[in-house]
Amino acid sequence: IWYRPREAGMTDAMYQMRNWYHFTWLCGDQIVEQAVHNLDAINWIMGGPPVKCFGHGGQMTRPSDSEIYDHMSLDYEYANGAIVSFKCRQIPNSQVRVINTIVGTEGTAYVNPANSEIVNRAGERIFRVAQPGNNPYVREHADLLASIRSGEPIVEIEQTADSSLTAVMGRMAAYSGKEVTFEFAQNSKEDLYPKNFGPGADLPSKGVVIPGQYELI
Repeated sequence: IWYRPREAGMTDAMYQMRNWYHFTWLCGDQIVEQAVHNLDAINWIMGGPPVKCFGHGGQMTRPSDSEIYDHMSLDYEYANGAIVSFKCRQIPNSQVRVINTIVGTEGTAYVNPANSEIVNRAGERIFRVAQPGNNPYVREHADLLASIRSGEPIVEIEQTADSSLTAVMGRMAAYSGKEVTFEFAQNSKEDLYPKNFGPGADLPSKGVVIPGQYELI
């Protein structure tokens, strides 16, 4: 991901906001600012958020004052006992692959932005959706505008909150090295927003979190 070097006379607040990707209080880490969309899709498939998660992560390639991890691996457990193995990374010159794979009793579904398909246990394709040129990031705005004009608003506040918290609980689990429940995350007192924030605020980087030293609040 991009990084903008500090310019002469730039305050900590200005520098961090220009590099919001790299500071947890601004982006929430990769799992919150980017990978949350995959978790949102999984929650939709599972019919709700997970009950708990456990995992790990770390940082190998970020700038020296970047706070966020560049890789995470988490196991989310849902109410029906199903386990979702979730992985994300942002490492230069490594392969990019954004996909959701759902394995069921009768086959496997491969869900990704470009096309989706379901194959049965024999490996035969039994369903496929491919919409070349139908950019999902354009479609979501078109659907929103259409809902406003038609007077039938798309209301997904609860799903948005649940998916965001699913990502946050994953970060908590990776940072702490401990199992975190959805209920704990709901009641967490953690507040990442800087105290006495302003354009000239003194905001030294907190550095990279070390699992086992991060306190769950």
